[in-house]
Amino acid sequence: MIKELMRRANIPQDRINISFQRMAKFLERSAQAGTREAKVFERLGLQYGNIIRMNPDQQFIAIGKAIDGFTNGKERLALANAIYGRGARDVLNMVRAV
Repeated sequence: MIKELMRRANIPQDRINISFQRMAKFLERSAQAGTREAKVFERLGLQYGNIIRMNPDQQFIAIGKAIDGFTNGKERLALANAIYGRGARDVLNMVRAV
């Protein structure tokens, strides 16, 4: 599924790999109450218990869609950067292709 989305959004594989790695680290840190990551996760309105049960592709899309739901572009990009790093714009473009 992700490979098809990458093709649609013209995103290089290496950039997606880095974004997945950053997301995995973000999820690990989100489990600890009070961390910056936990606060970002809370801001997204997602339930950690639900997300952690998903496979990585599903997590990637669910988190990306939650971010994309924000109407303020600066806030949306800040949230995406906090999770996905420099490839945040590409991730958001890919999620929109779903």
